[in-house]
Amino acid sequence: MRFFLTEHQAINVYAQRLQSCGIARDLFLGREIHGQIVRSGLSRDRYLANRLIDMYGKCGNLDQAQRVFHGLRNPNLYSWSILLAAYAQNGAAGHSIQALELLDRMLLEGLMPDSLTFVGIFSGFNHVGQMDLARQCFRSMSTDFAIAPILEHYCCMIGVFGRVGEMGDARDLFESMPFEPTSIAWNTILGCCNIHSDLLRCNQAIQSSVPATFVLLSNMFLGRI
Repeated sequence: MRFFLTEHQAINVYAQRLQSCGIARDLFLGREIHGQIVRSGLSRDRYLANRLIDMYGKCGNLDQAQRVFHGLRNPNLYSWSILLAAYAQNGAAGHSIQALELLDRMLLEGLMPDSLTFVGIFSGFNHVGQMDLARQCFRSMSTDFAIAPILEHYCCMIGVFGRVGEMGDARDLFESMPFEPTSIAWNTILGCCNIHSDLLRCNQAIQSSVPATFVLLSNMFLGRI
């Protein structure tokens, strides 16, 4: 028995498979799915194109991500944002500066970044430990674009500082957040402490009532015994 999907159903199936490929960094399967999308006549769909850009970016194939992007007739803000995140995430290959250049190009096209655009940029810089560029963008977000930092921005920046060993800056930013730390924020700062075996600062967090915090702390102390 053969099953036929509507176009909408097929798009959703392809999108889910591409998301899985991106998470698994499975470039081979991602390319295969891309070929299926082309053969099915859905390559012009912007939603699928965005998913392809995301998948190729996560798999480190920026050339192909850019080809898909340039094939879009009308890239939207999300299209630009995920390409920006891809360049930021691949900073170890020398693409971090290109992420900022891409942001300038986006502005010239008349599109303004939003809060989620910067989440992608900061996440990418966090991934490769690009502290100086992340700090520059964090300031620019508020001063140039009047975007107030949200929890995700703070967590990414804390992660950047922790990744490069600037635990004092990570702690200061954590303590200066204008809202109560969530389990995500606690896990971020404690994860940084874990990387650098900074048990003193972890002990300062022992009063937290977040259950996940105590799991991390327990693992850290057990690892030191």
